[in-house]
Amino acid sequence: MPKRSHSEGSVVARNIRERVAVSLMACSLVVASVLGVMTVLAFQQGGLSGFSPSGQVSGETASNSQAAPTSGGTGSSSQSQSGVGGGTITIGGFFDISGPVDSSVERDTVRAYIQGVNAAGGINGRQVKYVWCDSKYDASAAHSCAEYLIAQHVLAVVGLTAPLGENNEIGTLTSAGIPVIGGLGTPAEYTNALSFPVSANFYRYGTAIADEARAVGAKHPAVVVLGDVPWVHPVEANLPNRLAADGVGYTDVEEVSAT
Repeated sequence: MPKRSHSEGSVVARNIRERVAVSLMACSLVVASVLGVMTVLAFQQGGLSGFSPSGQVSGETASNSQAAPTSGGTGSSSQSQSGVGGGTITIGGFFDISGPVDSSVERDTVRAYIQGVNAAGGINGRQVKYVWCDSKYDASAAHSCAEYLIAQHVLAVVGLTAPLGENNEIGTLTSAGIPVIGGLGTPAEYTNALSFPVSANFYRYGTAIADEARAVGAKHPAVVVLGDVPWVHPVEANLPNRLAADGVGYTDVEEVSAT
């Protein structure tokens, strides 16, 4: 069997590296966003801005299997229904904690911010209580979490990272009059008047990854995508189209499951 020249071996090695690099970039389509830390810059609602004397962090952890969650505080009926009453402001969130995706970093970022708000005196003398739920990388669990937060009468949902259920539950929450702040940049988050995303529109990732492949000189990349996330499919289609437009001939597109 004839031996390859040093130059031929270098070309083969470079092509392998290119395929691996672009495959990893495509995987980051979901993984990087899921693991990215959401920074909550501000939270104001009507006359609830301002700070006064200190207090301690309060909050609750919910299982999405709970049938009868507790209310978000005491006070008048209108106050408790809005998440404000009894000296507290109740807000919520849900995150994939168990299962193949661990979004505890995102959850803890929100909790740390709330802790800082409460340590500075709360909001108009009220302490912020944060109620969160584990959506378990499962669409039905995410829906149960949304229903739980509605039953808790949260003022708003601040922070959510649930790739399989997040997009669908934007409508569930906002139809109950609950604004949503944060998220992965899913389609529903950019089309709902009560949704306030803090990350780029996810559709842009397909174009960005393809342009990066061209920039690094990739020649024959393979693409790997988490195919069990429904709202990623348009991005998956956009990536090969953009690769072709950029003159980058990809070899294969493989869908995989996070589970």
